[in-house]
Amino acid sequence: MIEPNEKIAIVGESGQGKSTLIQLLMRFYDPEFGLILIDGRKIQQYKLHDLRKNMGLVMQEPTLFNYTIKENILYGKMDAKNEEIVEACKIANALEFIEDKELS
Repeated sequence: MIEPNEKIAIVGESGQGKSTLIQLLMRFYDPEFGLILIDGRKIQQYKLHDLRKNMGLVMQEPTLFNYTIKENILYGKMDAKNEEIVEACKIANALEFIEDKELS
């Protein structure tokens, strides 16, 4: 069980189901059987936008990186202000890497 406001990371070897778990949690598709509950409610009862707004995701598919840096960061919070984008870059230790590039 993950407690409220607790942050976790899903790690493990290739083929262990990390991507499948994340795809189910982010509702990229729904389970064929069984339930996923958040606070005792079926995950399908949450608005998709609200659900995804409260999760962080770093995808490994190269198609994600076909967008601008800003668009990639906004994937996690569509209404982020420029200051929040810069702060996210700092937190990710990526600001130096991208400081020569525009965030738009």
